[in-house]
Parts: sequence; C-alpha cells; structure tokens
Amino acid sequence: MKLIYSKNGINIYIITLPPLGVNSYIIQKNNTLIIVDPGKGINIIHKYLELDNYKHKGILITHSHFDHIYGLNELKDFVILISKNDEEGLKDSSRNLSYYTNENIEFDINYDTLYEGYHDFGDLKFLAKYFPGHTPGSMLYDFGDFIFTGDFVFSDSIGRTDLPYSNEALMMKSLEKFKEYIKTKNKETLIFPGHMDYCNLNDLIKNNVFIGG
Repeated sequence: MKLIYSKNGINIYIITLPPLGVNSYIIQKNNTLIIVDPGKGINIIHKYLELDNYKHKGILITHSHFDHIYGLNELKDFVILISKNDEEGLKDSSRNLSYYTNENIEFDINYDTLYEGYHDFGDLKFLAKYFPGHTPGSMLYDFGDFIFTGDFVFSDSIGRTDLPYSNEALMMKSLEKFKEYIKTKNKETLIFPGHMDYCNLNDLIKNNVFIGG
C-alpha cells in the first residue's frame, strides 16, 4: 500500500491487486474511509489501517467488471455505492464477465445506487458523472483535486469497447463529453485510473491521443 496523495487532511493510498492488476484506492480523511474498486485481496489493508476507528466507511465502484468488485466480500460494514446502470454486474457473472475466468462472481449484498450529481459521504464530498462506453454505467468520481476514472480513461489510453455490454459509439460520445468537462478543471488535477499509471490532467492531455487529439 503506497501513499500517493496527502493534502488538506486527505490521504490517498494505492494498492494494485489481482486478478488483472486493478488499482484499488483508499481515501482517508478524519473518521472517513472510502475504498475505490476493491480487487482480490483488499483485506490486506487490515495490516495498515484499524478499520474500527472509522465512523464512515464506503466503497465506490466505478464499474462492475469482476476485477473491480472481486474483494467486496472481504470488507465488512462498508456502504457499497455503484451507478444505477451497472448494478446488475454485482449479481450476474455474465454482466461482470467473471465467466471469462471460469468463475462465477456474484454477490448477495446490500448496496446503494448512485445517480449523477454531488454526494456527501462522511467528511468527503464528490461528484458522480456517467461516462458510458466501457460498460453501460461506467461512472467517474471527481473529488475536486483528483478524479477516479475507472476503466473509462487511462493515462495513455481508454477502456476496451469490444467486450459484451460495451459500446464504441457511446465511448466516443463520452470522450467528447469528458474533453469538454476537463476544460473547467485545473491542469494539475490528478487522474487515478483503474489500471496502470496515474497522472495529472496536463499529462493526460499530452500523452493520451483520445483526449488531447
């Protein structure tokens, strides 16, 4: 678990987990803890954090592909938040694509659905916005100085659109929408994707042909 951000009382850690090298993020502020996209083995955070010390504990899911939700059952007493248009992936292995690995990852758990807009969770506030294409309900979480993009946008590429339930035309529309959206953002804003390296917005525009082109 590596500390990658510490400012204004907020600490963000990253841990890269199986089965497909997913970036799981841990956001910490005061008595609030949010985990973004818990991969397999996320319970390793017990070695670093005393979870009982946090009054508000949440999980944000950017999209419901199996590698981003694999560790859900490893975390207890967390509020699970997912976009309305991707919730079926929690319950259906054909939607989360876990059958590709000869596993049937399906959860019988309580969760809350998110729609676009601002949300408060404990000591943290974020904006949820739909950017479909990689999945029907791919959602971005913007905390102001940093954005979690899941598999919608990577530092130098974008999410696949050749998978079941993905849609290339929707992805292209989402990319145009995103390019307009980031015009309002500081170029030092950090981009935390679901896989590979993170970067700031300036480098994203410079190195990602889908964004800077």
